Amino acid sequence: MQRFFALLFSLLLGMALLIGCSRSQYPLAGLQAESPFRVAVVHFFAGQEEKWVLQGEEAEKILSWAAGLACTPFQPEPGQGPGDAEGGEAYDFTLSGGFSFSYINNGPAEHYLLLEGQWYSVENPESPPVVPAA
Repeated sequence: MQRFFALLFSLLLGMALLIGCSRSQYPLAGLQAESPFRVAVVHFFAGQEEKWVLQGEEAEKILSWAAGLACTPFQPEPGQGPGDAEGGEAYDFTLSGGFSFSYINNGPAEHYLLLEGQWYSVENPESPPVVPAA
């Protein structure tokens, strides 16, 4: 039963992020996650990859942060997407239930969200509230 709720939550989050990003709204503000809730994080920076898992309050901070991202969809040229750029910083987030998205930081004015194969330009960039495991 918990797996069903986790999957349902992940699907609803994905749909809400898509709707919110396409209209530059904040549809997930104040959304609370069901327990137990986890977010697997993979951080790419300067050729290094680091992985860790967030739980409880730390995982819920990711939901609040993602809910506050105002986005505009765009279609990059093949091979010219934000993920193809040299340098930069990227985060892959996988929520319990399997839903995932990526956040790319290619510089002060170049922040992007990749959600289900669709690129979005982030209008109000903010670093994800993550702290690597010690």
